[in-house]
Amino acid sequence: MENRVTVEKTRGRSRITEMVYQSPLKIFETASREQDGVRLVLSNHGGGMLQGDRVGLEILGKTGTCTVLGSQGNTHIYRNVSGRDSVFNVAGWVESGGAFAFFPQPSVLHREARYSQQVSWDLAAGARLIYSDWIQAGRSENGESFEFHSYRSEMKVTVDGKPVLFERFRCIPGVDMPLGPAAFYGFNHMITVYCLGLPFSVWQELGRPGNETLPNRVPTFAEAVSTGKPGPLYAAHPLRGGMGFVVRALAAKRGDLDSLVSAVEVLINRGL
Repeated sequence: MENRVTVEKTRGRSRITEMVYQSPLKIFETASREQDGVRLVLSNHGGGMLQGDRVGLEILGKTGTCTVLGSQGNTHIYRNVSGRDSVFNVAGWVESGGAFAFFPQPSVLHREARYSQQVSWDLAAGARLIYSDWIQAGRSENGESFEFHSYRSEMKVTVDGKPVLFERFRCIPGVDMPLGPAAFYGFNHMITVYCLGLPFSVWQELGRPGNETLPNRVPTFAEAVSTGKPGPLYAAHPLRGGMGFVVRALAAKRGDLDSLVSAVEVLINRGL
């Protein structure tokens, strides 16, 4: 791939030993005195992806390293009439004792946008990963909602070469029914956080009484229907064999996800 980042342990600290990027992607390193990890920020020329853009990113976290990758702002997926998807592919490897967190701002799917992404991670036993996929179904502040052409996503994770997670998702507003109760039910934001190598108990701890990081009680779907879709809806599920867990949330607006964003930031700071 044309964009690569390698992080290695050097003199007791995680350091970037290789970083290559090409337009439309930019990668910046930010200084951090608080921890031993590397902090990186993704950015795009023009703030997003145009029709036909294909961006690939390879990430290698060597033994014992710690890396946090965020974004400078929203990634806008612009109008596309070419018939070719804008594509973002990620291939990552984290070696034993390493930790990696990918937690960018949302991808905003503009009217007539076509967007697809494929993400694969190969973890060694004992490695940790937090990976977030956050989409916004249009420029909702301007009244635009589910007017994009298509969105497709595929997520695969292996540990020591053995598959532990595989998920595919698609939304094609002209074919599917994204506003129906079996899909987004009118919510404009969907965020999925994949946590590998972390016990489910660390997430449960964040929602216990007395801890204000997350709501202590999540509304059920029936309650959401009867009360007119209040607040965000959350779901959290452990993976088999104690390999980690997945958290997903739907929200009408970005501010409704503040508690979830705060909780993930706590996970990153504590778990990595």
